[in-house]
Amino acid sequence: MSLRVRIHPKALKELDRVRGSIRDKIIEDIRELARTFLSPSCRLDIKKLQGTAKKERIFRLRSGDHRVIFQAEKDTLWIARISHRDDAYEGMDR
Repeated sequence: MSLRVRIHPKALKELDRVRGSIRDKIIEDIRELARTFLSPSCRLDIKKLQGTAKKERIFRLRSGDHRVIFQAEKDTLWIARISHRDDAYEGMDR
């Protein structure tokens, strides 16, 4: 079962700033995330963000030197940020 993916406009702008081949890798990782997030066979580097409430399901996906910050709900992944690892957590209350 594949989850729906919703991307915040700010995350889309961040993705547009990434170079071609790296952008393609991030997009492929997001597609893979939608297909396998709930599966035990998921091989992506995903971690729950520390400091988030138990009920909040906020995660980060590592895609090379970039991080995709997303929230998981029942059938939807909400992509909030797509940033280089140096900038990915700025402004977040962790």
